Amino acid sequence: MDITTSIEDGIAHVTLAGSLNTNTATDLEQALEPLFADASRIVFDFTDLEYISSAGLRVLMVAYKQLGDIEVSGASEEVREVFDITGFSDLFSVR
Repeated sequence: MDITTSIEDGIAHVTLAGSLNTNTATDLEQALEPLFADASRIVFDFTDLEYISSAGLRVLMVAYKQLGDIEVSGASEEVREVFDITGFSDLFSVR
């Protein structure tokens, strides 16, 4: 999985490409950790995210608990379905 991060005006932008699963969730967790100190919001770009597992959802929940303001853009129908089934659509702004 490829992870790109940046912060602009207190908003962390995180772009993911590939699969967010048990093998890659730790990579995302490590990439997010330094953002928590400087960001009040995270915007995830899932345009190139092909798959998300429960391990990936756990990392997103940690980010939500840290900041409480999460936006997801570009999610595929498959990822949106996972968010709907798990209730994550109720927590995050999914576009």
